[in-house]
Amino acid sequence: MAHGAIYDKISVITRREFGVEVNLHLFRDCQATFMALDDPEHVGAIPAILGHNDPHTAERFYNQAGTVEAARRYQQGIQGLRCRITADKRQRRKG
Repeated sequence: MAHGAIYDKISVITRREFGVEVNLHLFRDCQATFMALDDPEHVGAIPAILGHNDPHTAERFYNQAGTVEAARRYQQGIQGLRCRITADKRQRRKG
């Protein structure tokens, strides 16, 4: 199979099986991100795994760990606000 055919086939299969298209680029992105999150001391291996000559390529285009961490912090902040609002509502009902 040619590269384009493999790319298309993976996209079709993942859409059918998972309900979401996961193309080959996204698999690479996920590998770099999960490695950075789950095994940060070996993050330097990502360029070799992805076949990059420049180590900055993986960091710039594939490793989304910073984005994931920012989303986690944002969600924690929203959860904290929800808890405070709920507590305030309870206090007003009592008070």
